[in-house]
Amino acid sequence: MRCSLFVPADQPPGRRRTRAAISAESQAIAAEHAGFSTVWLADQWASAPPHLPLALSLARQLSGATDRIELGLILPLPPASLRRVLRDELAYLATLSAGRLRVALDLRGVSLDVHAAGLDLLDELVEPFGAREPSAKARRLLLLADETTTVIAGAAGFGLLLVPGDSHHARLLRLARYHDAREGRPGWVSRLLSIAVGADVPEALALTRRQPAALPLLSSGSELTVLGLPAQVAGQLVVAQITDGLDEVLCVLVPGGPGPEALLRPIELLGRQVLPSLQGPPPPRINLRQRNGRAAR
Repeated sequence: MRCSLFVPADQPPGRRRTRAAISAESQAIAAEHAGFSTVWLADQWASAPPHLPLALSLARQLSGATDRIELGLILPLPPASLRRVLRDELAYLATLSAGRLRVALDLRGVSLDVHAAGLDLLDELVEPFGAREPSAKARRLLLLADETTTVIAGAAGFGLLLVPGDSHHARLLRLARYHDAREGRPGWVSRLLSIAVGADVPEALALTRRQPAALPLLSSGSELTVLGLPAQVAGQLVVAQITDGLDEVLCVLVPGGPGPEALLRPIELLGRQVLPSLQGPPPPRINLRQRNGRAAR
């Protein structure tokens, strides 16, 4: 299973935007050195703003500051007047980053017309993203999961990004429907999780008193944080990998203190003591179709 890092492109509305880009660049460089697969970026908005996401300009910056790590963008679909500009910008970023760009499109709760426009956009990105092979398409182009997009992602050959807010049963039901809709096509399942890792027992206990980052764009729900020492965090992630058939986990790190440097320590700790245990041969996946066949019907 691949481990990626989630980094907000800016502060949520109402908070001061102090050195957000500098912090994101430091985290991206640390994640690349630590062996993370992708740095995922997203604006912190509850709904699509009437302008292009700030994550696009941050991706430009990180494409020059990093060499190997992939750059992911979690995007709402902007107003119709900006969609061609967005498509051209994404194609340019794919070239600028030497083919390291990935996109997860948020089409949850939108109209059928917006759904269709979003799928058209993803189809137009297949060529500039070098995703003509079905396995590359599923890994590079994803949809955030809800009742509608789950089946669409499987049928169209896109990947699926699970975000907080679903119950365990609802998540497994969506996964069963996604895999049924794939009908043998390659798939890709990513999941966003809050991670709090401590180097020792006192540090892990202190993290229990801190709250995970608020993600208004991604979820209005809540979910338990993966919390503990490195071995405990690794064990919980392996369980999630087996249960959900995960190809990737997006880590939303709970900082151990104030300031951007507080996020660099858990990145290094995960890289040294957690990622190596997750990068071997994947464990056998649970057959979600058999396990949830009755519910899926």
